[in-house]
Amino acid sequence: MNKRPFRVNFENLDEMRSEDLIESQTLVRVLKLEVPKAINKAIKERKTYATVFEINSFGIFVEIHKKDWISALNSCIALHAKEEEYEACGEITKTLESLSKK
Repeated sequence: MNKRPFRVNFENLDEMRSEDLIESQTLVRVLKLEVPKAINKAIKERKTYATVFEINSFGIFVEIHKKDWISALNSCIALHAKEEEYEACGEITKTLESLSKK
């Protein structure tokens, strides 16, 4: 079964600036949860990119190329550690270890 990627709905997208996205705590929460899921799915499906989410219903997807997976996962660990979410850090570390074996 091919599940649709997570969808993030931005209100007033045409008025939004890149600074608004960078400062969005909602987006940070979505990224720290969805990036590891997307990378794990991409690993299982042997893809060279991970589709993290779709923007609204526009068919525009945020993707991470395989060469950037380790960096993205390390960023997620840092975000989880900041919130003392150590169980999530451990799960992401397992994914990093599986990537280093390949």
